[in-house]
Amino acid sequence: FIFLTSPSIKEPKMFKKCSLNIEIPKYCVLITPCCSIHDRILTICPLKKVRNSFFGNPYFKENLTNINRLMEPKNALSPYWWGKLTQGQKENKLRVGMTFALLELFIYEKSSFFDEYEVNIKNEENIKTSYYMIDFRDTYKVDCLKLSNFKEELINLKHLQLSKETRSELRNKISDYYFRVPEEDQILED
Repeated sequence: FIFLTSPSIKEPKMFKKCSLNIEIPKYCVLITPCCSIHDRILTICPLKKVRNSFFGNPYFKENLTNINRLMEPKNALSPYWWGKLTQGQKENKLRVGMTFALLELFIYEKSSFFDEYEVNIKNEENIKTSYYMIDFRDTYKVDCLKLSNFKEELINLKHLQLSKETRSELRNKISDYYFRVPEEDQILED
């Protein structure tokens, strides 16, 4: 059985005591494809509740999994933030074309398997949902010498499986996340 913890440092202080928060998520997803469970290493990511800010964007509010797909730049921002851009910034974004919003996040379809929770929406009635998300920055490697001996048991622990289409969306977005041009390289190119 795997216990996954997510330590976070509240106040980093070099060479001094620091306080830690340890969070144990209720749900996790296996990022490693089942066919690749061998050689002792798995990659796991905790599922988290979605952010209330997503509901401020009508395109996301319509279907939170829209965050997983390429979209027009105008849909990537709420109308409020799109309105804050200068005309030049809007033209630059439109020139780039279809893009991912929130590149580090992937939304899992709501499911009766997941607990429903309430999302507090500013100036609106709260929403109950069972959508959850992963953050690619929050993956964990589990290294176990005997992991390949338990491949079948791991596969049997599955409660949900992504559809072929959703797996494809996850691969597309995660590959864009890891192969994007770092901001410091973009600055050097300008």
